[in-house]
Amino acid sequence: MALLLAPGDGEQEAAPQQVAGFLASAAAGGGELRAYRLPAAGDALRALLATLVLPGRVALVFVPGRMPGCDAEAMRRLSAAVFGLPEMAGLHYVQALVEEQNGARIEWLRALGFTRLTELLYLEREVTYPWVPEPEAVLDWLPYSAADHPRFASLMARTYEESRDCPELTGIRPMDDVIASHTAAGPFEPGLWQMALRDGTPVGCILLGRIGPASLEIVYMGVAAPERGSGLGQALLRRGFDLARRARAEWLTLAVDVRNDRARRLYERFGFRHVAARSAYLKRPPLVDRE
Repeated sequence: MALLLAPGDGEQEAAPQQVAGFLASAAAGGGELRAYRLPAAGDALRALLATLVLPGRVALVFVPGRMPGCDAEAMRRLSAAVFGLPEMAGLHYVQALVEEQNGARIEWLRALGFTRLTELLYLEREVTYPWVPEPEAVLDWLPYSAADHPRFASLMARTYEESRDCPELTGIRPMDDVIASHTAAGPFEPGLWQMALRDGTPVGCILLGRIGPASLEIVYMGVAAPERGSGLGQALLRRGFDLARRARAEWLTLAVDVRNDRARRLYERFGFRHVAARSAYLKRPPLVDRE
């Protein structure tokens, strides 16, 4: 994995601590990580890639940067063999996240039939400073439970309507698979998943996941379409900060589609700062050309 996680275009291998952190994160999320190679003479490689099959019937794909001796035809042969494996059957899509300046990785992805979906911006903010007050007491808050799963699923389906965050993915997966992916974002703590109710009606939700001893990620935040523009997004964020403080987190992070102007403005008002960007590349079934 050191070659596949290498920074930039892969001129240097990833540091051991980076690889260890990635492996720990993959294991915590319940994913199945496998690396595949097509050897050449000696210690050289003609092709290399890895897959991380995740709950929710999706997978992440990792391709190398610049590798002497690696060629597009060998990569296509290897990917066809990998994507044809039983564990890859039934996936809704496979995805890769790369920095846009990683030209070699992007060339591999395009050669393997991936198309660019969008750019994701990664934002972060300290939890306690500047202080974010709790939301006003005009909403009721319900933590996730198995008994309330149908209500969460129904609400989340409504928050996806006319969403500006990766709208191309709306409707591709059953909501139970979407929720399964969110639970795999890190160690699942039901109390960090909360639904907002107005007069007993679910109107929005915020889902937090732990990504380290001092950090929480906003895995998902959604507002039911009729409630957009009502200030509910601010209330959800305030609730998120309140939950993060109770969980003794120091940092709150998130990713947002660069095209989602409304959400970006909201996060900027709350003091989130841009720390990274990656482009999402997608491949949908059929993953293997049978012709």
